[in-house]
Amino acid sequence: MAEVNRICPLGEVDVVSEHCEVYNGGRHKFEQTRNEFCETACRERQRVAGCQPVRDKFMRFFGLRPLNDKNKKAAFTLAEVLITIGVIGGVAAISLPTLLTNVQERVRKEQVRMAKYKLTTSTSKMNADGQMIPYENTHEFIKVLSGHYKIISECDNNNLVNCWPARVINIPKPDGTFETKSVSTIKTGADLQAIALGTKQTETRGIISGDGVSMILVFSPKCAPMEDGASQSWSTVDGKPETNATTNCISAIFDINGGSGPNRLGVDIRTLNSLYGAVNLGTSHSGLNLSECNRYKNKLGIKSCWNYASVMPDYWAGGFKACKDIGLNLPSAQTLANVVGAKFGLSDLGPYEAINCLGASCWNNTISRSATADSDAAITLSGSFWTSTYDSSNAYFRYIDGGRRSRVFWANRAGSNVWRPGTLCVAD
Repeated sequence: MAEVNRICPLGEVDVVSEHCEVYNGGRHKFEQTRNEFCETACRERQRVAGCQPVRDKFMRFFGLRPLNDKNKKAAFTLAEVLITIGVIGGVAAISLPTLLTNVQERVRKEQVRMAKYKLTTSTSKMNADGQMIPYENTHEFIKVLSGHYKIISECDNNNLVNCWPARVINIPKPDGTFETKSVSTIKTGADLQAIALGTKQTETRGIISGDGVSMILVFSPKCAPMEDGASQSWSTVDGKPETNATTNCISAIFDINGGSGPNRLGVDIRTLNSLYGAVNLGTSHSGLNLSECNRYKNKLGIKSCWNYASVMPDYWAGGFKACKDIGLNLPSAQTLANVVGAKFGLSDLGPYEAINCLGASCWNNTISRSATADSDAAITLSGSFWTSTYDSSNAYFRYIDGGRRSRVFWANRAGSNVWRPGTLCVAD
């Protein structure tokens, strides 16, 4: 073949010809039939002459490898690597915060479960030994508990800060801000909003467990001995045991991570048989419509949405979300039953049992028990409140009428035909 001048035509090299001909002026012409050999030869001529297709010039300008450069070994250029790293970094910046939050929530959830589980394992042993009985005060109970549960420090109610990692507790408010309360003000069961029976005037004590859990607690002076060998049903979290009825005589708040913070109720500070820091939202929040429920349900952990929420507000789901928004939860049906039991001096009230209701007013309560209000109760809660027990159409709520009676209703998630329940948010 003749030597090609150092001048190339504009435009890319076509898939070339059967003959690679050289014309006057040094410009080459390509027929339309494909010939791999000829294409390679002509591209080599261009390379030697210092000529490049326009596309290849464009790609090299931005540091990219020409798509059809057959004389180069396969490899990534620096620009390609940097672009890939940038894309990965952008995706990570979006997803990593959510991933870390989910991991932190799982870790805290397991820490809370373990704190309750270890305490309950100890009270179960005490119960088996006949030691879950009334004690003169909380200190006397702690002395016996220490035989089953490692305690490295104990403080009276005038020195609780010595058994607590911070001097204050941050408690959520309905508007999303926080109220700061001093630990030193939790002197009695009434201050602790204890559910354990008869603890209104019972003095609190502080302890630090062997694994570093700080706790402020009271023990019920009316603790009813449990039957020997009684089978205790455990509540579970993610299929793992958490607690059982042997802790019903204890009300407590506990910190799961020491001084690491944020010292916030519902995050690292949780409750056991206590309404300390509970937020009564009443009916101030809105309900969710069907599309909103479907949008939030995975994040909130709602298993099913109410189909009629397309035409009526789902106030149960709205209350569920309102509690989650401030880091708290709807109470379980058993928690509200325990609250009522505390008000009436009953330690074994079932989640769907009523107190002092007659006839038609007990339409969906399997059992109604007679009882009188206990003047030593630390709890003063009254009203109608949703529970966390629900299905795709209905949810339970409990009505607490002061110290007179209490009923449970199974109603659609917009509320009953008579009234709309309020929302109580707890840290249990």
